[in-house]
Amino acid sequence: MEYQDIKKVLKEYFGYDTFRRGQKDLINSILSNEDTLGIMPTGSGKSICYQLPALIFEGITIVISPLISLMKDQVNLIHENGIEATYINSTLNREEYNHRINNIYNGKYKLIYVAPERLYSEGFFDAISSKKINMIAIDEAHCVSQWGHDFRPAYLDIKEFISKIKVRPVVSAFTATATKNVEKDIITQLGLKNPSTVKTGYDRENLYFEVRKSKQKFDELLEILESEESNSGIIYCNARKTVEQVCKKLIQLGYSATRYHAGLSNKERHKNQENFFTDHKTIMVATNAFGMGIDKSNVNFVIHYNMPKNIENYYQEAGRAGRDGSPGKCILLYSAQDMIINKFLIEKTIENEESNNPKLKSKLINKEYTLLKKMQEYCITTECYRKYILNYFGETAKDQCNNCYNCKGEFEQIDITYDSKQIISFIHSIQRKNRSFGKTMIINVLRGSSSKKIKELSLDSTKEYGILSDKSKEEVGSVIDFLIDKKYLKIFGNRYPVIKLGPKQASLMNTEKTLQMKIGIKEISNIKEVENKPTIKSNRIIGTNEHIWNDTPYEDNKNNKNNNNNNRNNNSNTISNKSSNNKKNSTISSIKNIDYKSSRNNSKVKRQTNKTKNKNKLNFNKSFQNQELFKKLKELRLILARSEKIPPYIIFHDATLREMCEKLPTSENEFLSVSGVGKVKMEKYGNKFMNIIKENKPKSSINNLNKTEKINTKNSAKNSNTKSNNNTENNINKINTKISIKNNSKSNTKSNTKNNTKNRTKKSQKTNKTTKTTKTTKNDKNDNKNINQELFKKLKELRLDYARSEGVPAFMIFPNASLTQMCIDVPKNESEFLNISGVGKVKMKKYGKAFIELINE
Repeated sequence: MEYQDIKKVLKEYFGYDTFRRGQKDLINSILSNEDTLGIMPTGSGKSICYQLPALIFEGITIVISPLISLMKDQVNLIHENGIEATYINSTLNREEYNHRINNIYNGKYKLIYVAPERLYSEGFFDAISSKKINMIAIDEAHCVSQWGHDFRPAYLDIKEFISKIKVRPVVSAFTATATKNVEKDIITQLGLKNPSTVKTGYDRENLYFEVRKSKQKFDELLEILESEESNSGIIYCNARKTVEQVCKKLIQLGYSATRYHAGLSNKERHKNQENFFTDHKTIMVATNAFGMGIDKSNVNFVIHYNMPKNIENYYQEAGRAGRDGSPGKCILLYSAQDMIINKFLIEKTIENEESNNPKLKSKLINKEYTLLKKMQEYCITTECYRKYILNYFGETAKDQCNNCYNCKGEFEQIDITYDSKQIISFIHSIQRKNRSFGKTMIINVLRGSSSKKIKELSLDSTKEYGILSDKSKEEVGSVIDFLIDKKYLKIFGNRYPVIKLGPKQASLMNTEKTLQMKIGIKEISNIKEVENKPTIKSNRIIGTNEHIWNDTPYEDNKNNKNNNNNNRNNNSNTISNKSSNNKKNSTISSIKNIDYKSSRNNSKVKRQTNKTKNKNKLNFNKSFQNQELFKKLKELRLILARSEKIPPYIIFHDATLREMCEKLPTSENEFLSVSGVGKVKMEKYGNKFMNIIKENKPKSSINNLNKTEKINTKNSAKNSNTKSNNNTENNINKINTKISIKNNSKSNTKSNTKNNTKNRTKKSQKTNKTTKTTKTTKNDKNDNKNINQELFKKLKELRLDYARSEGVPAFMIFPNASLTQMCIDVPKNESEFLNISGVGKVKMKKYGKAFIELINE
């Protein structure tokens, strides 16, 4: 088959003009009847690689998939694209199962999804054997490997299943993550014959990465969610209890949240998952039980409330953001306590294994600890987050990706030479005596703690004892983390890690070089509460916060929150004015956080003005009108999805809606040029979406459209049309104001509750919202004050009845401007009704009689 013919199938059934990276090679390999292994990151379009060949092949394609929810979504999605498909799994009752088996015999389906446990279920093998099977596609192929993190024993039966098919079909396997061992296992265990292997790399350029270091995680979480408004996202927690607490708090604050973990019943998990997939709930708070097979394309953000146990899990979970290619945020909230909790979880999990071999268990624990250390390194690195991840997976990367906080955030560049030398000097002195300690002990000695253990070990007699007594635990800890990241220090040991000298320490200690540390502006404000600064007296620390490392996300400490916010504001202002102030009054010294003694004068400020908060919100700030249109298109999509009982993204991805807002298509050809729109979806949804686009198109676009269509634009007609368009815009705003009033009241309730919890207000936003609503209402009253209000009310009620029965927004039946004109012209027959602006022959035939009868009552 020619390449152009393949592209036609891609456009007609899937709505795309071009292939993503790797798709073309995988599809060509499959169509050449070669066994194929595709290793592609989450969201890179693996499913098209077997769905498109299935349409071209003469016979059927069997897709082996591990998750019920994934099968259902995939089948719904390809149904929407006009492809006949079904699934066979444990959710089907006997009657439905038999019905689908009969349909297989009758050749109804091109694609059949099946769970690996159902390969030999009653009648299934006989039914598919009666047909020509061109391909077996295995999704989530890493489940066959015992080296993988999602091993599924039933996958080991697939090789035998394939061997029993009379004429061996082409076999394709797909996975998002595979180490060398897993890759070999997939090929061997599935019996792939000289497979063509396509790897597209692990990079997801649309994902933004950030790590926030804070004790007050819940405050950080709320700050992130406030910038996301009604966007959809996942919050991962490492324990069921944390899931319950975070979800409960968010619901109390007015967020549309639900939860998922292994402690819930199957029924509740399924219900909560469906509510999230269908956008009835926009936030999912979950453990990693909410994992493989999450195919929701419009997830805008993934927040890890706790640090995961390894990079593999983190990247797979974070990769659930931005699956449709839209910008996605991946933010990890990190605290030192995460290491302690994860070590406990690792030990608990492995100790519960059935094996009685203590050496094996010890080996497994050490392996998990090694992976955990790599995860911690990611959290404390000051280099590009994306580069760290790609290097971990064996790929090269640029030093700066310009889409992570370390590349585009706001930072101070601080001279830490003095403090670094004192830390290294202390570690050197104890190492010479064959002694070594962990991070907490080192911090306590350098800060001059008078703890009993320090005295017992005679560490209070070292020359470095108390040398950094004017620093907080966080300050000293941040410098130690930096020195570890830059290889001046190194962590040894797993269960009880200690810090020793690293390979680069001599280059600092034996030279006059200075050492600069990049520290985020947000981190500066979180690094310490000024009011609780310990007082130093005779090398003793008075008033130290013993809970300094504890994560206390659920405390409603208003005073602390207010102080933190004030500190953030003060820090910002101080930093902005730094160039004009004396260095002694710099941001750092003004909050008494970092006093770098004589070396402070060499400190240089490195400022970057790119703020991640707004930049990554939607990456879609073309104009206010486009954002309003985007909201209306999402509202229509949601109504259609609920009426069809499918997730909204199955109708159109967010990326497709955004492209509609950019291109503003108003004809069939223009609509088909939008990525993600094929012929089937054009026929099914095109007019509904184009109607909203036409109603909300900027005046300049409308004028251009009129010129293109060569519409008669004499002055009188032009004036009339302008009035009509203005009225339409005003009245459509009124309709959408009704929808937004509910959302605003929710938002205001949420905002007010939040303000009680934390002293954070958005007065300017509320004022703007109020002003906008008030203006719209005034315009509508002026437009309608001279019409028959009673008739107008009845016409709106009739319109609402039609809208509800058809599952569409009311203004798609007739906009308010048309109803207003009906009240003024009072049409008595079809010809007069056709003169109403917004009434065409189709709408006349569909609604005319009912509206004319109501008008003439």
